[in-house]
Amino acid sequence: MNTDFARSYAYKKAKSAKIASKTMATSSVGCRNASLEAIAAAIDSGFAEIVRANRIDVGDAIEAGLESHIISRLSLTKEKILHISKSLRAITRSEDPLGKEGSTSIRPNGLSVDRVRVPLGVVAVIYESRPDVTVEATAMCIKSGNSIILRGGREAINTNKCLVNIISSAIQGAGLPEDAIQFIDETDYSIIKELMTMPDLVDVVIPRGGKNLMDVLHKISSVPILESGRGNCHVYVDSEANDKMALDIILNSKVQSPSACNAAEKLLVHKAIAESLLPLAVGAMQKARVEVVGCQQSRNIVPAIKEATSNDWHEEYLKLKIAVKIVSSVDEAIAHINSYSTGHSDAIITESQTNAEKFLTGVDSAAVYHNASTRFTDGGQFGFGGEIGISTQKLHARGPIGLKELTTVKYIIHGHGQIRGGTTPKIAVLGGGMMGSLIAKCLACTKALGQEAVIVTGRNKENLDLLKSDGITVEQDNKVAVSASDVVLLCVKPIDLEPLLQEISKESTGKLVISIVAGVSTKFLQRRLGSARIVRAMPNICAMTGKSLTAICHGQNISEADKRLVEQIFSYLGEVIITEEKKMATFTGICGSGPAYLFYLANVLMELIEKESFSTEDAREISAKLMLNSAGVLLESSYSIEDLISMVASKKGTTEAGLRIANNSSITVDFQNMFAYAIRRAKELEK
Repeated sequence: MNTDFARSYAYKKAKSAKIASKTMATSSVGCRNASLEAIAAAIDSGFAEIVRANRIDVGDAIEAGLESHIISRLSLTKEKILHISKSLRAITRSEDPLGKEGSTSIRPNGLSVDRVRVPLGVVAVIYESRPDVTVEATAMCIKSGNSIILRGGREAINTNKCLVNIISSAIQGAGLPEDAIQFIDETDYSIIKELMTMPDLVDVVIPRGGKNLMDVLHKISSVPILESGRGNCHVYVDSEANDKMALDIILNSKVQSPSACNAAEKLLVHKAIAESLLPLAVGAMQKARVEVVGCQQSRNIVPAIKEATSNDWHEEYLKLKIAVKIVSSVDEAIAHINSYSTGHSDAIITESQTNAEKFLTGVDSAAVYHNASTRFTDGGQFGFGGEIGISTQKLHARGPIGLKELTTVKYIIHGHGQIRGGTTPKIAVLGGGMMGSLIAKCLACTKALGQEAVIVTGRNKENLDLLKSDGITVEQDNKVAVSASDVVLLCVKPIDLEPLLQEISKESTGKLVISIVAGVSTKFLQRRLGSARIVRAMPNICAMTGKSLTAICHGQNISEADKRLVEQIFSYLGEVIITEEKKMATFTGICGSGPAYLFYLANVLMELIEKESFSTEDAREISAKLMLNSAGVLLESSYSIEDLISMVASKKGTTEAGLRIANNSSITVDFQNMFAYAIRRAKELEK
């Protein structure tokens, strides 16, 4: 093929994929899942078309005299096609691999750092005789938000073209860019050479093939390679193995799918059990038409074993053939595997936990098994939803290349004006009552702020003494505390607010002022404090355990940096909800007062449980866990409350008996009125 044409062709494919990758990276998981569902449905309905195309490829392969294991991989039976659509739906159901990973890290200077999973970008997959890879690799890339460039083997060209046409048609209706899937329909090798010299357009190449393909790509590629390695897999039967288990695992590892990369190619047997086990193992394998070669010791025990050459120990057969070696210890087995294994999958069969641990620790492979078949090395079997290959390298990914392995990370950092070498903001908590002291303690205990960042004032000497004993600065003069701080928290009772505002009006000029005083609007505070930046918040007593649900509303002159800082401060107490000011009275009545009413209900339960001869401690634990665990079901299930009640209540049962009392009494109205009166009072306090 002409070099200029090859380069132009490769560039066009890679450039189109790169442009589409930007849309893929920001696509919703709903859109990606809808595309996968559409592909699965299209595969099902296109069954006859796929089979026709595949018959052409299989016929050409047979005529060309290709090896049986290649034809086996190339063939798409009805069962294989059904498995393809089933795998697609499994990937659809898998968790979205993109987005925030773990909890936010708050640095001592107040920066919040999030680790976020993002797509790799453009993934080129080069593979040989397996057309099912066309679908699975594409599905994995769609789910993980990547574009994909597919280059299958020439022996599967008709099947792959058919599959790509079906896939491309399916995703157009689901809202993803058609260019996210690029198929190299030219079989000339020069296209691959050109593609592998475009690291600005192709982010990673995943080769799935034999040693020759891997060696060539390592020589020519300037694109990072995530190698889907060969599988010279071993099963070692220890001296303390269960014979029946060993025979089952040997046979399954070798025979179930001999052309798979996770099939066993070597069998190591401890010399102490070789004479009893080996004849049975060889007999079972020969019955399954497995060709067995081996070392001289194994041939002395079973003469039917053919002589192994030095090359046999390195070779990945991918067919019904296995090499056997007798070893004298688990250490010799480990040494042999580490010398000849490709680092894919290796197994030990033993009842000895000591030998198992030694093997699992000592064998340097991506997947190491104890009393299980090597055939389980598979993304689906590991619960990853699927895989795009099995990596035997150690950087970026090792083992099944699942959805997560098709992503990388970036860091999202939120600040509120920090500069390198700057200082942590000082926070003055004015009002050392119950909530003020609780907030001060929470802030002082965080790594991001610490004791030095918090100053507390107030009249409750007992609370202030406790805070002082914890190393928190206590100040008698509100003006001094405000002057020394960057952020002011107003935590006093409503009756004490007016004189406090008059006292600190000058010192609070230009500062960020956060009020948790019930019923006091940001407009009222703005009139009293002039140029201060005002925020209103309503935390609750659940801050004691870091579970507060704090409602926040912003004043008119609040910057984005201020918003992030306020949200960060209250995130130390629990969860934060940003709302409109007109809803703050409702939050005050429900979230501020609500815990007291639930404590009241818990107390009613406790008294009842104690009457049934339970201790006070047990009654408290039962009532608390009942409420906590029931709330967990409500949060995590998709059922309506009515459905959940009906799930618990059976006809003429205990639950129904209690519900009948509730339905025939005023309990519902009374409970609603508790919250309604709290909301009404909060609205009366508004000024």
